[in-house]
Amino acid sequence: MNKKIKKIIAREFLLLLALILLSALIFVCVFPYNSYQENRIEKINKKLIEREKLNDSLHKSVNEKIKKQEWFFEKISSEFDISNSEYSELKTLWPILQRIAENDSTEHRWNNKWEKSLIDFHKSIGFKKGKDLQIFILNNSITSKDSIQLNKSNEIQKEITELSKQKIELKNRIFQYSEKRNFIIGISAILFGILFVLRYLFYGIKWSIKELNDKNI
Repeated sequence: MNKKIKKIIAREFLLLLALILLSALIFVCVFPYNSYQENRIEKINKKLIEREKLNDSLHKSVNEKIKKQEWFFEKISSEFDISNSEYSELKTLWPILQRIAENDSTEHRWNNKWEKSLIDFHKSIGFKKGKDLQIFILNNSITSKDSIQLNKSNEIQKEITELSKQKIELKNRIFQYSEKRNFIIGISAILFGILFVLRYLFYGIKWSIKELNDKNI
């Protein structure tokens, strides 16, 4: 074997070794990459927990009020036929009750205007007198402070939605085992194509041009 062939074999061996080492290096780099993405996901998880707790606390008092409003509406709508009246929905009934209570008119109506059947109904669900009903209405009406909390809650909910999207995107970036394998195979194939196939193609074209230009043939 002459010296020229030995050099060619040595060069090809080193290029093949470089290909293997580079593929192995890329494979190893996938692990810290995955770890980096997982740390980012963990930070988002912690932030999500904080924001969801805050959101729940902002909603808690309002939700309790809404539940009591719904309870009252269910009781009164099951006792009286209000389907064709202005009180047919909670969203129309409660503002009327709230306005009456805020004007200190609930107790007056109880004592002077309401029919006995209406008073007896309220007593049957726990209100002994008009003042009790008035306090119940005022305590369970949505205030301006509640509205501010709801607006803040809406902003936090948008933030939670955005964080959840980021979390999904980061999860999709993490390489699973099959993805790691396919990624390394793909990178190795590209490197092999560049180092060997394209290089040999270049050598072949160069040699062909040289042969065509050789005037001694």
